[in-house]
Parts: sequence; C-alpha cells; structure tokens
Amino acid sequence: MYDAESKLYKRYINGDPHKDLDTGEQLTCSNVVILGTEHKVLDDVGRLSVNLEMGGEAILLQQGKVIRGSWIRRADDVIRIIKDNVEVPFYPGKTYFNIVPNKPDFESHIKLE
Repeated sequence: MYDAESKLYKRYINGDPHKDLDTGEQLTCSNVVILGTEHKVLDDVGRLSVNLEMGGEAILLQQGKVIRGSWIRRADDVIRIIKDNVEVPFYPGKTYFNIVPNKPDFESHIKLE
C-alpha cells in the first residue's frame, strides 16, 4: 500500500503489516515490480523452474503510479523495465520484485488497489 507522506510502499501480509523481526518496523520500499514469467513444476513436491531470462509483461509501482510495460534481461545483466521502448529507472531505495506465472494469464494474478 502506498503511503504518500513517506513516498514509500508499505508491505502487508494477509492484511497485517509485515514487520522486520529485529526492529519491529513495517517493511517498506520505493519500487514494487511485478514480473510475469513462465513457471514449470519440476516434481511432485512442487518445486518450480521460473524463467528469468525470456522477459515478459511487467508492472512497476512508483510514487503512487502504476507503470505497465515489459521486462527484459540480457545475458550477464540485471532485469530492466521497459515502457514505450525506453528503460524506466527505479527511484533510490529498496525494490521488491514479485514474480507471478503467465498462466492462465498475467493479469489474473494481480490485484491493484
């Protein structure tokens, strides 16, 4: 959830603040990234292979705004968010990456409020 006063996103789990076990402070970040990837179940235990090479749909949350674009990752490079063929820079601070399956479709795994 975005907090306009601090310009940070506050993390929640099941509706409750997600707190650092050492400090008791709620976890926050400047950027939230949601990546759509191909997932493959490897065994009957449920272990997954998650493709972080091929790129795909992405949503970037920054300063209360939703930026829809795509993600790419070239060999020996970091994941980059692209909108209208231009890289979108992250704001300074922590960035949380959330990886969701592409199936049944990317949007089915996302709920923005």
